[in-house]
Amino acid sequence: MFSITLRRSVGRTAFPVFVAVLFAQLVFRSHQWVHEWTWAVYQHGFTTVLLGPIVAGVAAWEGRRLRAERDTLSTAIRPFGAFLMRWSALATWVSLAYLATLAAAVIAVSASGTPGMPALRVLPAIFPPVFIMAAETALGLLAGWAFRHVLVAPLAAAGCFAVIIFLYSNGPAQFVTVGGATSSLVGLTPSLSMVTAQVGFFAGVVMLVICACVRSLKADMRSNSFLAASSMLVLLAASGVIGAGPKMLTPVRDRVTCVGVDPQICVGPGYARNLGHLRARLTHYLVALRQADVSPVPTRFDQSARGGEMTVAPLPLQVLSGDNPQTSEVIAAAYVRDTCDIFHDQRANESYSALEWWLLSVVDGQHIDDPTIPRSFTEGDRPTQSAFLRQAVNYLTKCGAPAAP
Repeated sequence: MFSITLRRSVGRTAFPVFVAVLFAQLVFRSHQWVHEWTWAVYQHGFTTVLLGPIVAGVAAWEGRRLRAERDTLSTAIRPFGAFLMRWSALATWVSLAYLATLAAAVIAVSASGTPGMPALRVLPAIFPPVFIMAAETALGLLAGWAFRHVLVAPLAAAGCFAVIIFLYSNGPAQFVTVGGATSSLVGLTPSLSMVTAQVGFFAGVVMLVICACVRSLKADMRSNSFLAASSMLVLLAASGVIGAGPKMLTPVRDRVTCVGVDPQICVGPGYARNLGHLRARLTHYLVALRQADVSPVPTRFDQSARGGEMTVAPLPLQVLSGDNPQTSEVIAAAYVRDTCDIFHDQRANESYSALEWWLLSVVDGQHIDDPTIPRSFTEGDRPTQSAFLRQAVNYLTKCGAPAAP
């Protein structure tokens, strides 16, 4: 019976559109995620921002068709099963489109030379995008069931998109954020508590919508009880989503490939192929710092580091990709803890600026004019600059440090 419903579903007709929308985002958006399995899987969830409204519109059209069968459904022994089957048929086509293009993303990561496969802890990130589109399918079905107007499909799509943009802009964004990252996810993984809460909420929305449709046919004690129970489930799950947020990712000790000793460079496996040029640039600065008697000198550069560990410098994606070849920022950041308020601590800000100016001007020979740095430093001789630099580094390493007991 379900196979017949699946073949007759409007989702079968719309399936090529679903795939085309997903594949277009896969092809025409930035491809920096091809170096990381976690980023690839999580980034693909962002495609639901555009596909979700289309799904809602198609579902509204299916709901309009379902409304035409109201008389038949009102005499059915199990109307809940009938609604569930029509929803699940459309949701199946949507899920197949999403999983097919996710498989294409996985192939792209593998083809780029990134070793291994996605870690098991990453796989739960697949469920929120699938379930949010299942919820959008149900809400679109409800719109078509409630309003048989010919414009219900485009209005449902527009309304769905407006809600997504509003929640992204004004919050709580965790009700629509099921993927998407603008930078590397090495050292991060999707929050399991958030994934669980989101899946519970989206599943609750589906149950609530189907119960509402059934109640519109038969307003008896049983349908009222199911509607009340599903409403409570949605409210409970919504509180869980709010309680689990707003952070969508949690830090983990990720597997990195480490090369060399002094300095040691640790990156995600997908970035480990071309580190020679980066090592040369880093060594260039480290030698100059040692010649100025600066201590400590960064000894490890780790893409999975979150910052705040002295002598361990986080490696931003821009440096690895070559978009920002100025590794002076990486060196300077190695001395700044997360707890150091460099923007409001004037001396910390001055020390950081002086260090970066010295790396660019004295070491690299660039002409940098920064009026916030004392002229006694920028115009001083080498011993004067070295002494100021040591004081600057010493202050930065202590800024934000926990007080001694």
